[in-house]
Amino acid sequence: MKSTGKWRSLLLLGVALALLGSTAACGGKAPSLATGPASFSFTAEQGGANPPDQTLSIWNSGDGILSWSLSSSADWLVTSPSSGSCSTGEIDNITLSVSIPGMNAGNYAAIITITAPGATNTPQAAVVNLNIEPVAEQEEEGGEEQVLDALDTAMLLAHAGETGIVEGVVVRTYYARSSKGQPTFLNFHDPYEGYFTAVIWGEDRDKFPSAPETYYQDKMVRITGLIETYKGAPEIVLTDPAQIRVVEYEEAVVTGIIDGDTIEIEGGESVRYIGINAPEMGEPYYQEATQANRNLVEGKRVRLEKDIEDKDEYGRLLRYVWVYHTMVNAELVRLGYAYSYSYRPNTRYQEYILQVEKEAREQERGLWGLSP
Repeated sequence: MKSTGKWRSLLLLGVALALLGSTAACGGKAPSLATGPASFSFTAEQGGANPPDQTLSIWNSGDGILSWSLSSSADWLVTSPSSGSCSTGEIDNITLSVSIPGMNAGNYAAIITITAPGATNTPQAAVVNLNIEPVAEQEEEGGEEQVLDALDTAMLLAHAGETGIVEGVVVRTYYARSSKGQPTFLNFHDPYEGYFTAVIWGEDRDKFPSAPETYYQDKMVRITGLIETYKGAPEIVLTDPAQIRVVEYEEAVVTGIIDGDTIEIEGGESVRYIGINAPEMGEPYYQEATQANRNLVEGKRVRLEKDIEDKDEYGRLLRYVWVYHTMVNAELVRLGYAYSYSYRPNTRYQEYILQVEKEAREQERGLWGLSP
């Protein structure tokens, strides 16, 4: 009997120790998601090779097994692998690859969202900035490009069948919505017949700034493309916004980022983006919006486009800010870092910004993916 009691005591002691160990395990730290770096920058030339790959690291800074998955907001960004698991101290490296074929020159941004169910510090995000530089313009043997005057019809006809650069002021435009092919005409002389014209067909219209017939009106532009003839007059058909650029914008270098919708330019003036509003300090997504704005414009020479009013009540310049052919105002909204905020009479791109906001809402990008 004494022997039986001894073994029973030992058995109970073992069970107690097992339960104690189980309790200690349950009270331990959960898996903790950690990632780095928080942002990436890729640079490539339009039509050139893809930029070199970069690496995003994911590791478990807690206990147990961390199971993670990630998604990207842009189809030009490829992540491999897109899911995995790691134990304490282990690091998983994810290859970030960018594919630029078919993309226009400009600045692009994407969000990588990393989630790990059951872990602390989830989800996390990384911002990816892609800068596609335009192809260097053609040069003559003397090192200077030959720019043809849009009003010099004889010279343009002499270069018919060649790729040339034409410069002039768009004095008349017309969107033939009801005509076959829905062409947009940019004319450099009024009356336009017999003079140079640039044509954007309806199938390509959405690639250009919203309402190109008003965007390019009364502006000095430079056009690159194949010079053709139609009814004896020279013309260039535009299929890519990289073929046309405005040359009379205000330009400035961005010297500081104030928040997600305001910047500082050389000379110390502040510029408030027209048509959008980003989270203020202390509000959710403030840091992310400010960082996205920084990735898009900091240190870069940008073009500043004015609407009706020059400044707001605080003395800030009111502008649409362009980096190549990307309107930064709309890009921040499209990626979910800001939302549409129109204030009359500055509503030139209101419909376009509302359109990209709808896209961001439907895809639950950025601030649209936050819980109420």
